[in-house]
Parts: sequence; structure tokens; C-alpha cells
Amino acid sequence: MKVNLLPKPSWGRRHFFWGLLLVILWIMGFMAAVLWLFAFQEERISEARSNLARLAPVEKEVREQVRERDAFMKEHGPALAYVGAVDRLDRERLKWDEAISALEASLPPSAVVFDLQVKGSRLDGKGAFHTVNDVAFFTQMMEESESVASFAVDSIEKSETDPSLEVKPKKAWIVRFHLTLDKPAQKGDLP
Repeated sequence: MKVNLLPKPSWGRRHFFWGLLLVILWIMGFMAAVLWLFAFQEERISEARSNLARLAPVEKEVREQVRERDAFMKEHGPALAYVGAVDRLDRERLKWDEAISALEASLPPSAVVFDLQVKGSRLDGKGAFHTVNDVAFFTQMMEESESVASFAVDSIEKSETDPSLEVKPKKAWIVRFHLTLDKPAQKGDLP
């Protein structure tokens, strides 16, 4: 029988080759992962380059269009801005010419309007009428007018009650009235 009196080899010596094999496998796995990542990135880069090459003519065309538009706007931009400002102001202005035309069309032939004053979208005025029927006709015509938002008679009195007024005939009916126009369309109200 043989008796081995030598000490047992250490754990590291007994399993050295297994450890070395494990380290080699780990390094090979790491290198494989790095190579796979490198190949994946190369594939992505080549896709990006092909997309860039495919889009290069489109980019060139778009840049040319932008250059042409900039040149056009440099030359015609102020005129276009002016036309836009005129259109906006025209939309926002109150249509006083239509209101005055409606007022003039609603007056009986013998009536006279005077002392017109504008405050915002409201027009205050006075009129001299020969008869009360003329006043009623004027009121009805103004209320039916499409260019006036609202019309109201404030007071009716004989011209004799106010000696500062010089109207003919002296016994005319003085009507104080006011009308308002629709507010112009704002940016959000456009169709």
C-alpha cells in the first residue's frame, strides 16, 4: 500500500486549468460581444449613409426652393406684408359709409339730420322731421337696415323747446337717436 505523505495540492492548483479555461471563455465571449456590436454599428452606419445618399437630391432641391423663396420674399415681402395689413385693416374697420348711406336712404324727403357724433361703434345724432309719421317711417327703416346693428330713438320733442336750434319749419319734431354698428370680425371669427 502506498501512503502519500505529501500535502494536498491547494484548491488553486487543483482547479487552475478550469479557471484558466473560464477566463479564456469569458474573454472570448467579451470579444464576440464587441465584434457583434461593431458589426451592428457598421450595419447601422451603412444604412444611415444609404439613407443620406438617397435623401441628398431631396435636400438639394429643398435648399434650392428655400433659396428661391427667400429671394422672392426679399424682393416682394414688403408688398405682401402691405397687402396683408390692408386686408386686415379692411376687415377690422367699421363700415361707417354703409351706415351713413342707410341713414340717408331712410330719411323722408322733408327731414334733415344734423349734429352727428361718433363714439367708438356708436353714432349719436339729431334730426328735424315735419311730422310724427316721418319719425315713425325713419325709425322703422333704420331698424330694418342690415348695415346697422341697433337703432334707438332717445327723445322726441318740438323744436320750440330748444331755442338754440334753428330748423325750418319752426314747429318741426326734433329727434335724438343713436345707432351702433357691428364690431368688425376679429382674427378668430374669420370663416
